[in-house]
Amino acid sequence: MSGRGKKDCPKCSTEIGARTQICKCGYDFSSAKKDVAPKEPEKVETPKKEEAYASLVMKREERIREKTGIECIEFVPIKMNSKDHADRILSYGKDRAINLLKCHKSGNTWSHVDWGVVEEGIKGL
Repeated sequence: MSGRGKKDCPKCSTEIGARTQICKCGYDFSSAKKDVAPKEPEKVETPKKEEAYASLVMKREERIREKTGIECIEFVPIKMNSKDHADRILSYGKDRAINLLKCHKSGNTWSHVDWGVVEEGIKGL
């Protein structure tokens, strides 16, 4: 073990000055590999399933809005059944629900919504 300001040559075990770059035996400290832990690669976060789904829904909504001029859908969580989707549409209010039903009837259908429940619910609003 070397003292302060000294280092040991790994080739010949000679104790030399800390700033010395080349030992008497020819060992070159400047080209020696350092014992530094390799950097961990940066983690690239992949979008979660819900985020990827939301992105697709927003793109589809934009295309439909451009074609029809009608606001058709909003992002909805994946874990809902068809009645839950219908109830959510009804929760937007009568005008919005009617607008979404018109959008559905114009050919922009979403199988995840129970449109019969929406139609019945509009009558009760």
